[in-house]
Amino acid sequence: AIWGLIQAEVQERRTWLTLRLVASPGAILLGKWAVNLALLLATEAIVVPLFLVLFGASFASVPAFLAVLLLASVGLSAAITLVSALLAQARAHGALVSALAFPLIVPVLMAA
Repeated sequence: AIWGLIQAEVQERRTWLTLRLVASPGAILLGKWAVNLALLLATEAIVVPLFLVLFGASFASVPAFLAVLLLASVGLSAAITLVSALLAQARAHGALVSALAFPLIVPVLMAA
């Protein structure tokens, strides 16, 4: 089990070094943000209609609802991408995630 972890870590480092040689840090961050946004939108495409059907929610304007949903998704994916970039090199991820993510995510959720 330990050998597998060491091998995975070495493989990760090789990927990281190659990625640093090929792309700029801004391009890497933008790519990670785009993937996070795509995954969040795919999840919302399944969850939001189910929520609307199960709870019988109604709203006055569909375009306004979709605009708020899209803007909130962009903000959440940006905040999470930023936190994950900050924690990429940290050893203790668990305690730091909540401490760093909370002040970034709460304003986005309150605005949405």
